Amino acid sequence: MEEVERRMIREALARSGGIQTRGVELLGISERGLRYKLNKYGLCIRIPILDNVAPDL
Repeated sequence: MEEVERRMIREALARSGGIQTRGVELLGISERGLRYKLNKYGLCIRIPILDNVAPDL
Protein backbone atom coordinates (compact mmCIF):
# COMPACT_ATOMS: atom_id res chain seq x y z
CA MET A 1 0.00 0.00 0.00
CA GLU A 2 2.79 2.43 0.89
CA GLU A 3 4.57 1.77 -2.39
CA VAL A 4 1.41 2.63 -4.34
CA GLU A 5 1.01 5.89 -2.41
CA ARG A 6 4.68 6.74 -2.89
CA ARG A 7 4.38 6.13 -6.65
CA MET A 8 1.23 8.28 -6.86
CA ILE A 9 3.00 11.15 -5.09
CA ARG A 10 6.00 10.92 -7.41
CA GLU A 11 3.80 10.86 -10.49
CA ALA A 12 1.66 13.81 -9.33
CA LEU A 13 4.74 15.90 -8.58
CA ALA A 14 6.29 14.97 -11.91
CA ARG A 15 3.11 15.98 -13.74
CA SER A 16 2.98 19.25 -11.80
CA GLY A 17 6.62 20.09 -12.47
CA GLY A 18 7.41 19.80 -8.75
CA ILE A 19 4.89 22.48 -7.80
CA GLN A 20 3.30 21.28 -4.56
CA THR A 21 0.10 23.30 -4.97
CA ARG A 22 -0.65 21.60 -8.28
CA GLY A 23 0.47 18.24 -6.96
CA VAL A 24 -1.95 18.32 -4.04
CA GLU A 25 -4.78 19.20 -6.43
CA LEU A 26 -3.98 16.09 -8.45
CA LEU A 27 -3.73 13.95 -5.32
CA GLY A 28 -6.75 15.44 -3.55
CA ILE A 29 -4.85 16.06 -0.29
CA SER A 30 -3.75 19.14 1.64
CA GLU A 31 -0.30 20.70 1.33
CA ARG A 32 0.32 19.80 4.95
CA GLY A 33 -0.64 16.21 4.18
CA LEU A 34 1.74 16.15 1.24
CA ARG A 35 4.62 17.48 3.34
CA TYR A 36 3.89 14.79 5.94
CA LYS A 37 3.95 12.05 3.31
CA LEU A 38 7.11 13.41 1.67
CA ASN A 39 8.82 13.26 5.05
CA LYS A 40 7.33 9.85 5.90
CA TYR A 41 8.59 8.27 2.67
CA GLY A 42 11.86 10.20 2.54
CA LEU A 43 10.95 11.87 -0.75
CA CYS A 44 12.16 15.28 -1.87
CA ILE A 45 11.03 17.69 -4.53
CA ARG A 46 13.58 18.38 -7.22
CA ILE A 47 13.56 21.84 -8.69
CA PRO A 48 14.56 21.97 -12.36
CA ILE A 49 17.59 24.10 -13.16
CA LEU A 50 17.05 26.67 -15.87
CA ASP A 51 20.13 26.75 -18.06
CA ASN A 52 19.05 29.71 -20.13
CA VAL A 53 18.55 32.13 -17.24
CA ALA A 54 21.31 34.70 -16.79
CA PRO A 55 22.24 35.63 -13.21
CA ASP A 56 21.53 39.15 -12.02
CA LEU A 57 24.72 41.23 -11.90
